[in-house]
Amino acid sequence: MARALKRSANLADAHDIAARLLLETGPRDAFDHHCDRALAIEPRIHMLRYFRCRWLAFDEDFDAVERVMARPPPDHLKMTYWQARTRFLLWSRNQAAAQALLDNAEIPYPQVLVPMLTTVAKTVIDPPFVADLEARSNNVKAPRAAALFSQIGAELYAFLRDYDRSLEFVRRAARANVFDIMWLERCPLFGPLRTMPGYDELRVDIESRAAKIRDELV
Repeated sequence: MARALKRSANLADAHDIAARLLLETGPRDAFDHHCDRALAIEPRIHMLRYFRCRWLAFDEDFDAVERVMARPPPDHLKMTYWQARTRFLLWSRNQAAAQALLDNAEIPYPQVLVPMLTTVAKTVIDPPFVADLEARSNNVKAPRAAALFSQIGAELYAFLRDYDRSLEFVRRAARANVFDIMWLERCPLFGPLRTMPGYDELRVDIESRAAKIRDELV
């Protein structure tokens, strides 16, 4: 992969792909390098700007996150934008902003994002959404969806301070072959998880996958 990147040093797509992988595996300086190169070649890769916000959120610089997310997204990135914005509000426990969006915004993918924003605004999770999370996170026939909804479930239950359930959803994420070690180690909601029995084993499992990808890129 590293050799391929050298051969494609002037292709924005190559740096874009590398940045997307490094967003989850780290390290940050390598992500920044490829993100900067991709945007220098093609400034219209707006998705990378949202991905860069993730590092700001890891640092809990949520004012900076909101400055970026306050700009309307291009039409083709509405789903990415709204998923990211919703999760950042979850991470920052910003109840007022979540309620404002529910009151005033037209939210895409409402069957998922509206219950997530409602959880943030009301600090309670609707039973139908609990059932939806259970089904989607255990769907072995759709592993990518299972991974995503396992991560969302882990975040929602950590937000609600139900850390046992949160860790169970991290376990499901690992079972779905998530390699997002940066999320596990840096998500602001997960502080208490990191001292719980079972966390270290899951961290080793996820890091083992991340390391294979990272070693190909750095």
